[in-house]
Amino acid sequence: MFRKTALPACLATLLAAGTADAAWRVVGPGIAVDEARSGTAALSVECLGQGIVVGLYNVALPFDHEERLDLVVDGTAYPMRMYGSGDRIVLSDADAADGGPDLSAAVLAALKAGALARLEGAAVAGLAAEAVSFRLTGSARAIENVARHCG
Repeated sequence: MFRKTALPACLATLLAAGTADAAWRVVGPGIAVDEARSGTAALSVECLGQGIVVGLYNVALPFDHEERLDLVVDGTAYPMRMYGSGDRIVLSDADAADGGPDLSAAVLAALKAGALARLEGAAVAGLAAEAVSFRLTGSARAIENVARHCG
């Protein structure tokens, strides 16, 4: 219940803090966020059912579940599936045990070890690169914290 009611307020606080010293932050049980290098977009890693997914908040995209969107971490592209889910777009590249969306071990490892993640594809082509680019400072610890609450 925390995620649905408190997340917008947590994201607003996070985004108001600015991007100069941005780092991933755990904002509740099973969710960690980071803001884009510019603009208002926020990227999360969060529990969803039995899986862990990436959530994209505060960015208007032409949503098409069939359209490819890549999560690029330090130059390596990971094709993602998009799902509309309330106030966010959920991204995943695998399926959880319950059949819901999940992230593969390769994507989780890249997000924990990488320096920069960005989104690429037709859905974000009209946005500045900095608006869909996210530093991964502190992501390993944050993602490990999230993983303890999932499943």
